Parts: sequence; C-alpha cells; structure tokens
Amino acid sequence: MSQESDAPRTASGERPAALATGFAHEVRAPLAVILGNAASAADQLLAARTALEGGAEASTLLGVVAEVHEALAEIRAAAQRIERAIFPVPSAPPTAVASERRRILVVDDDESIRKVMKRMLREYEVDTASDGEAALRLLSSRPEYDVILCDLVMPGMDGIALYEELERRSPELLPRMIFVTGGMAGPRAAEFRRALGHRFLDKPFAPPVLLALMTQLFAPVE
Repeated sequence: MSQESDAPRTASGERPAALATGFAHEVRAPLAVILGNAASAADQLLAARTALEGGAEASTLLGVVAEVHEALAEIRAAAQRIERAIFPVPSAPPTAVASERRRILVVDDDESIRKVMKRMLREYEVDTASDGEAALRLLSSRPEYDVILCDLVMPGMDGIALYEELERRSPELLPRMIFVTGGMAGPRAAEFRRALGHRFLDKPFAPPVLLALMTQLFAPVE
C-alpha cells in the first residue's frame, strides 16, 4: 500500500496537505483584493475628509468601519484556532469572570449612530436614547450608568441642555458624560466645549479610538 493511501485524513475525508493548500488558495486571493480595495478607498476618503465631517456619509462609514473590525476579529479568531490545531498548548486554568459589566448610555438622535456605537461597545452593557428627554427618563429609573456618551447637537433637548438639567437634578452624573460631536456647531456649542475641555470625541472615529477611551475611563485608579 502506498504512503499516500496511508496518510491521515481529516474528519471530512481530506488529507491535511490538500486541505492546507486549498485553505491558502481560498484565503490569500480574497484578502489581497479586500486589502487593495480598502487601501484605495481610505486614500480617497482621506482626501475628502472635510466634506464628510458631520454628514450622513460619516454615519455610513462608521458602520462599514465597525463591520471591518468585526470581520478582522473573526479572522484573528479563526487564525488562532488553526494555530492551536497545529501547535496545541496545555489548557489554561479557569480565570475569574467579572461579576458585572460596565454600563454605558448612548444618546444620539441618529439611529444608525446608536446602532453602530452599540455594536462597537458590545463587550459592555449598553442602552440607547434618541434625545435628551429619553435619556433623562432612563437616568431617572437607572442612574448607575458608568459612562454617558452624548451627542452634542440634537433636536429638542440637545447635549448641552441635558448637561444643564443633570447639573440641577443629579450633579454626580456630570463627570460621567462624554460628548460626541461632528464638528458642526454654533457659538454656544463652541463655548460649551471650551468650558469642558477634553471631554469630547470627534466624529467620525474608529472603534479602537472609542474602545481605548473606555479602557482609559475604566482603568483602576492606583
């Protein structure tokens, strides 16, 4: 009997060598196309960044960016599974699981932005509100949010009005507020931003920027 006939096979009946070759062919070509297209699109969008700031296109791009990061996470997870199959390692002892996830309230009148930010922050417990009034209702029933991510410019009760109302009702919540802005605001918003200093996140932003901010906010105080 030939050595090829005696070669081990996977559960699906394929030989590992053939499986590895097929995997390499199926993964490399699409990745090259995706990376090439992404690089070209990024160059064009950077050239048009000023026109995109604060517009509806920014919301669409945030959604695409979030999907790209999710796909990359899935690719990394698949690569890690393959590495473990090739180079098995001893099982690590179980680690303690955090008893409670951090709670975040996202306040934005744009539904697509709310969905994108909730997806970006999926490792946390996230609630959303479409305006300041809805946020007040949530905060009245559940004031234990660790962070309030609030759009600055909204119809009705905007971010500034929400801040001023919380200043009267629940001033202990004010240090938890981070304002999100697309850069299109009037003198009132500009003065408000100068007064609060660093507590602003400019749109559009990539998921790593938002997650790094959360990590910084939730880091234990030494």
